[in-house]
Amino acid sequence: MSTCLRWKEAAMLEAVVRGEPWVAADIHSLALRRHARQWNTIFRQSSDWDSLREPCIRLLRSLVLRSHLLHQPDFPAATGAAMLLRCAAYEPEWARDPLSWEGAERGSVADTMGGFLRHLWQEWPVPSGFQSVWWERGSLRCPSRDWFCALAQGRSLRKLESFPREISNRALHAALQAPPNLSMAQAIRWGQMKVLGAPEQFVERVLHSSMVGDFLHEAVWSRLLQKWSAAGSAGSFEWVAEILQLQLAMGRDAYVHELLRLPMSDLLRCCREHWRLLAQSLGRESELENETALEDVAIRRSLRNRSRARWSPMSGLLEFEYRESVRSWRGTTIRFEERLSLLELEHEARELRHCVAGYWRKCLSGRSAIFSCVSEIDGCEKRLLTLEVEVPQRRVIQVRGYRNRAPMAVEWRWVTAWARRQGFQIAV
Repeated sequence: MSTCLRWKEAAMLEAVVRGEPWVAADIHSLALRRHARQWNTIFRQSSDWDSLREPCIRLLRSLVLRSHLLHQPDFPAATGAAMLLRCAAYEPEWARDPLSWEGAERGSVADTMGGFLRHLWQEWPVPSGFQSVWWERGSLRCPSRDWFCALAQGRSLRKLESFPREISNRALHAALQAPPNLSMAQAIRWGQMKVLGAPEQFVERVLHSSMVGDFLHEAVWSRLLQKWSAAGSAGSFEWVAEILQLQLAMGRDAYVHELLRLPMSDLLRCCREHWRLLAQSLGRESELENETALEDVAIRRSLRNRSRARWSPMSGLLEFEYRESVRSWRGTTIRFEERLSLLELEHEARELRHCVAGYWRKCLSGRSAIFSCVSEIDGCEKRLLTLEVEVPQRRVIQVRGYRNRAPMAVEWRWVTAWARRQGFQIAV
């Protein structure tokens, strides 16, 4: 491809990123045209990324002038643009200007992109598998990418607030010697396992478990890894880790730490009981009748996916806030909040000690909506009542408090005022 044509293509992509008028037919390469459309979509969606236009132009110009990457059909426009947008967000951390890259006329997408990322970031050697952080979804700036930049610049991860203190220096050193096919998260777990002297079979299970990239709760996972490594067993780790993740997602951090203080046999028994209760709430108890059912990845995945069930909020709701003037409740603000997932229903059920978690199917089908009456005073919130509303008929059919108690007179006044505001009938 001639240099003149490459400069023309670079200029057209620059016009797209700047938001200037452009004609798709002027871009003869179908692959490059897909990239242009993707960048056009990205910067039309949000003005929050306007500050990234110039860094993106420099990245794209380098790739167009120095390689055939954007012409290759196996370099997807959507994932490729998202990855370059993440790189642009870290412009202050660039070690070199993208335009000083010597380029790669031939080679696979992985080789070309790997060379480009090494040029852009690395002043110190970093395992090639760590580059996968630029392909990970999520916020443009995130802890794992911060760690990559620190390693590439030869800085200590210990100086980063986002790096967990539970991960030892020995584990970090071992992570840098991990097999090159491992991602950064997997390499850190691999290093932890090597320092703990874990069996090879256990290492493989950890590397492919769902907790491998969760460093936000590292105090939990470091303790769990120590416990299993000391036991010298690989079995049952995945389903224990997965049920702990579900508990953490519901904000039960203190309870998870209590579980980890139990002997191994008691921990397994409690986690097995949680799986049984989860299956029971989903109406699928029969799937766990077999003692070895929890070792089946498909069964666990199905239960976890169901437990993450969410539904749309009820339509036609109006804002409502009630300030109580009765002496014992003076200064209290009353709100009614809709619960929109199975996790929220389970949290409601634990707070008020009733069976509202079993209503998730009715919510998912659109037959019912569950609301929580919440009081707030001096910034402290407390759930007082749970209400079930029949959606088609728009009527309140159940109101229950702690341990299914009936509402007090003052609470009935709040429910009545809220129902009148929403145009609901009360059929309790």
